[in-house]
Amino acid sequence: MTNGRLTNSNNYRKQKTVIEENFDFMQRLVRMAAAMPVRAVRSLDIIVRQQRSLWMFCLGHADEIRSILSEALKGNADATAGARGLINYLASAGFRQFGDLLG
Repeated sequence: MTNGRLTNSNNYRKQKTVIEENFDFMQRLVRMAAAMPVRAVRSLDIIVRQQRSLWMFCLGHADEIRSILSEALKGNADATAGARGLINYLASAGFRQFGDLLG
């Protein structure tokens, strides 16, 4: 019983660390998006497509995702194409809440 509690405690600490690191990184992407929208949306695309728990990521970072995509849609053709592609990917995975950014 004690060993199970230690395992659960260690798993919680690992998850908490990952969540905090994701939050910090997502905040950096938000700050980067206005100046470097292509890099920000490409980085976000990589992160999104590698998520094991996409629903948890989208739920926890919806504001940051929206902000990055919104900035990218204001950018050049590459940034806009990247944002549109990611919005379509998210919609195909069931996350349609970003579709309104397309107009």
